[in-house]
Amino acid sequence: MGVFSLCLLTLLVYLHYQNVNNRTTHFSKIYFTALLIKFTLGVGVGLLYTFYYSGGDTFSLFNDGIILSKIAKTDFSAYLNFITSKAYRYPEVIMQQLTKSNASSTYFGIILSFLALLTGENYWISSLYISFFAFTGIWKLISELYLIYPKSKYSLFLTFFLIPSFSFWSSGILKESLAIGCICWVIGYGFDIIRKGKINFSSVIIPLFCLLILLKIKFYYFAGVITFLPLFYIAYIFNKNNYPYKSRYIFILMFLIVSLINILPQIHYHLDFNRLPNTIYLNYQKLYQASDISNAIHFPNLKPTWTSIIQSTPKALFTSFTYPSFASINNIFTAIVCFENYLLILCGLISLTIFLKSKVYSKKPYLLWMLILVLLYCSIMIALITLSSPNLGSLNRYKIGASVFLFYLSFMQIEIFLRDKSLLK
Repeated sequence: MGVFSLCLLTLLVYLHYQNVNNRTTHFSKIYFTALLIKFTLGVGVGLLYTFYYSGGDTFSLFNDGIILSKIAKTDFSAYLNFITSKAYRYPEVIMQQLTKSNASSTYFGIILSFLALLTGENYWISSLYISFFAFTGIWKLISELYLIYPKSKYSLFLTFFLIPSFSFWSSGILKESLAIGCICWVIGYGFDIIRKGKINFSSVIIPLFCLLILLKIKFYYFAGVITFLPLFYIAYIFNKNNYPYKSRYIFILMFLIVSLINILPQIHYHLDFNRLPNTIYLNYQKLYQASDISNAIHFPNLKPTWTSIIQSTPKALFTSFTYPSFASINNIFTAIVCFENYLLILCGLISLTIFLKSKVYSKKPYLLWMLILVLLYCSIMIALITLSSPNLGSLNRYKIGASVFLFYLSFMQIEIFLRDKSLLK
């Protein structure tokens, strides 16, 4: 099975390359370099958890996938019943055999069971498959963004392939890898539909499939995407077509945000507004108590209420980008996080200065809407993730689905400025 699965993966890579190369050659020269980076980092995740952490989530999750794949071989009806069961209603006799018992990990374990069956329970080959899925989603998104902002070519490659935390934690057998692939596919296809002005089968099925996976494994990112992305597309279409600006549109925008937020409790158990503060609080308590105090952010006044969460949000946002400080660096991992945080702060301030001085927002007000919506999405996601995951390691990993867009915005504005000044070709 190992040889077969490697041959199949090679075929999928070839077909994907032919597909994207036929449609656009903008990034074709770096395709295999970028893919090699992704595969290498995916293997690197396994090596990190093998030699540095001596085990961890990636192996526990895959082990659950192996257990389920063995059940599929010996009792397929029980396996079928398990994978089609609703969350929190999985058969107890099988759940007792799994290491990870929460709903999102169980769902990810089901996905990994398919890969375990395909690869002959080979962790490393399965890792390549997950990395490849993330890569295809990222490639779709950067290809669409390049068509919209061709002056941001270097920013796209730097952001999505060279920023260490994003590149690393969106590779290998991690829920974040699958989530990033899904987020990128959804956003990319949205731009694809707007650009072409038509909808086909794949542009509907693939985003819906990705949204379903995202809902199951990272419900908070699903909530952020489903709330802010439609509004971003509306602002983008208005800006693209130079629609006249009217102040009442602001109230319509606010109404749409509130309406979309009110739909969320009907979609997922944890998105119930009465339950969400308690979920955040319990996650905070669990992770903070299990963490080394020197590697965790402390919120002593946090309580399971919306008032407390709102009061703690400024500190959550501030510390998520300033912790660890240079003085608290104690290993290579904290050094990388510290470097990335201050790089983002520096580039963010420079790009904001360039944007404000250009006064392009006065001529294109919907461009300002787009910027505000992206910043709202990133700020809310990062604040809630920081509050519920105060451990530095988990925080750095979980927030990549939001921080990556802040990096891109910052780098893009600087690159466009340098190009306009003929300082960059």
